[in-house]
Amino acid sequence: MFIAVHRWFPFPVPIVISPTRALLISHFQTGWNRALREMGRNGAVGMVIAAVSIGFFALFPMTAGLGLAGFALGRHLDQAWAPAAVGAIFTAMALGGGLLGGILGGAKTLDWERLRGFPLKRMEIFAAELAAGVGDLLSLMFTVAMGSFALGLLIAVPARAIFLVLLLVASLLVLLSVQLLVGGLATALLRHLKTALFVLLGLVWIGSVAMGSFGPKHSARAKTEAARVQVETPDEAKVRALVLKLQAAAAVLPATQSALGLQDPNLLRASLRQLPMLALAALLAWLAARLLWRESILDGQSLVVSAGQAKVWTFGRPAHGLARLQWRTLMGSMIGRFAFLIPVIAVVLIKGPMARAGGTAFWAVPGAFVYLAFGAAQLLFNIFGLDQGAVKGLLLLPIAPKELLYGKSLGYGIFMGLQGALLALLMALFGGRDLAAQIPAGLLLFAACVLAMGTVGLWSSIAMPRPLSRKRLNNSGMPLPMILLSMGTSLGCAGLFGGIFALLAWLAPLWLLPGMALLALGMLFLFRAGLTFSAGYLGRQRERLVERLG
Repeated sequence: MFIAVHRWFPFPVPIVISPTRALLISHFQTGWNRALREMGRNGAVGMVIAAVSIGFFALFPMTAGLGLAGFALGRHLDQAWAPAAVGAIFTAMALGGGLLGGILGGAKTLDWERLRGFPLKRMEIFAAELAAGVGDLLSLMFTVAMGSFALGLLIAVPARAIFLVLLLVASLLVLLSVQLLVGGLATALLRHLKTALFVLLGLVWIGSVAMGSFGPKHSARAKTEAARVQVETPDEAKVRALVLKLQAAAAVLPATQSALGLQDPNLLRASLRQLPMLALAALLAWLAARLLWRESILDGQSLVVSAGQAKVWTFGRPAHGLARLQWRTLMGSMIGRFAFLIPVIAVVLIKGPMARAGGTAFWAVPGAFVYLAFGAAQLLFNIFGLDQGAVKGLLLLPIAPKELLYGKSLGYGIFMGLQGALLALLMALFGGRDLAAQIPAGLLLFAACVLAMGTVGLWSSIAMPRPLSRKRLNNSGMPLPMILLSMGTSLGCAGLFGGIFALLAWLAPLWLLPGMALLALGMLFLFRAGLTFSAGYLGRQRERLVERLG
């Protein structure tokens, strides 16, 4: 137990609180203080009002619809198909939401490595981690969705409220545990970047063999559609058989067993039906806790510098040394390592789910390189973020601000140039002959986007800096102005440069490569002008960087 002093009393009054509550209070107070420091009290309050307003107008229709669906299913629980539908919905939201959150970067929220130094048990830290994870936007959306669906069921069958609460709690635990497991496994995989690249390259090859070329053959598609019309004629018997198969598959789900307990008149049997879902939730939570604890130990060991890593190196000018330092910082972070998986993911998406979309050969190359540029936005708009407290040492070096910005930009340029080269290589290997001619123009499109976003990012990195963790993929706490600036600039570059690429490819294919080269050259001159302007701004705002990052 922890002892706190309540601030509202005129004299010290000790208050005993649990470790989990103490961790949550510390976590949310730290986040609020960061928001106040970055945006001021009025900006933080405005952000909360905007988030509540957007959440109300966006989530209210969804929650109302799910509540009505839950009520309708609750009124028909006596029918055989209704419990299967309830179980399938809870399973889809729990497992699907956890997988989506983990893939999108849902790693741990608390700093487990630092918390291991306190007299805290593993499960106490994990309980606080689960509660803090609900505050994530995606987790919050699925939590509200499941709560609304469960509320509709509760109104329909109020006599089984305790079983509904157990089902809801178990589903939430599955959601958060799966999200942490997927995020933790992604972090563990990124520790072995070469292995991850080879595995994903194998998946690309398998996908290319399975899905065929980028552009589907229209003659083959026409024959397939004609055969489908002749063979798969709509028939009630087939539809009924499909429904029965889906119902049989949903019947074995743990959530379906819990749903069957809602209409079982035998309370003992209804209680026993809750055990599979509770056991699944407990197993996933135990696995997630063990994985996060193991990752925190490995994070502590990774801070030890070996003799080989401490070699002294030389450089021709200060900017070259800063560029190499930035390269080492990027490759030592989870965000930097994950960036080299983005080209592979782009090719997997194009070769897999999007392989049958119409006109793929027209948009595959520009779409892939614009997607790669979007993945760099978090770094480009916050180039000092990974430096954290080390920014003090950078600013104390006897280096001109322009040289400092040029060195960091050079490091980022080399890093993203290798990303573009990797994507170009993968597109050349797996894209087919139709796309090979567009790859050089796609590289120039990527360069134009990166230079334009980097020009704005030089200013935003000084005006709105925030620390980025090197040990995890998700870095929450981005202020609302930064979110709007990043989204607006990225979408503007994609629309403008992608539109020019599409027009040239359509109207003047021979001018595609020269046109994109002129566009990239123009963005290079713009970046050089932005570098001079931002250098003067950095000279006046050194204290801001130290205050926000140090």
